[in-house]
Amino acid sequence: MQLQEQSRGRRLHLKAKNNFMFVIEIRIMDNKKRKVCLDNGYTFPLYNSEIRKFNIVENYELDENTFSEIHSLLISRSVNRVLYLLGDCDKSTTSVRIKLKSGGYPDDVIECAVDKLTEYGYLDDERYTRNYIESMRDCKGKSRREIVNKLFQKGIAPDIIERVISEYEFDEYTLVIKALAKKNVDISEIGLMDIITRNNLYAYLMRKGFSTDVCNRIFHNDFV
Repeated sequence: MQLQEQSRGRRLHLKAKNNFMFVIEIRIMDNKKRKVCLDNGYTFPLYNSEIRKFNIVENYELDENTFSEIHSLLISRSVNRVLYLLGDCDKSTTSVRIKLKSGGYPDDVIECAVDKLTEYGYLDDERYTRNYIESMRDCKGKSRREIVNKLFQKGIAPDIIERVISEYEFDEYTLVIKALAKKNVDISEIGLMDIITRNNLYAYLMRKGFSTDVCNRIFHNDFV
């Protein structure tokens, strides 16, 4: 009987802890915003006007209903923030997560926002990958390897990169000509260069991700 009472007491205590959270610290983020820190380690950003609206102070007991209202507010605000950023250009989901994280939004809010934006088509990593490939290949003359590496760095999933990039053809010879043009070099001039200049140019093309085979053929005039 005593064990049952102790167990019941623990459950009631846990329930009380789950229904109420305590604000242990309010940190300054900038002139307009503060970071609210709860006793369970959860943190979130609020504007000064919202701090006043919810009457939040340090050692404040935050009830479940108020927290739920704040959580919904954070999701709505993070969605609107991303929609504003998308007005400039398309974004990857990873870049969106990084941007929201830098704004102090908690992980669960970020994931809710990303899910909503993905569901409605505002975020689409496959579309982003296609646009990026076409821009880098057609406008900037990037090699397949360099594009793949850049997409990895942008946090695009490997399976998406491989699936989407397989839809595109890369004419490496044409892309190398574009890369050389950026260095103000005509392919016909390569044979007239001194060995140091040739080696530097060859290393430049290799760093850009062009294949050894294509570079060797160009430098040995096999395409000319």
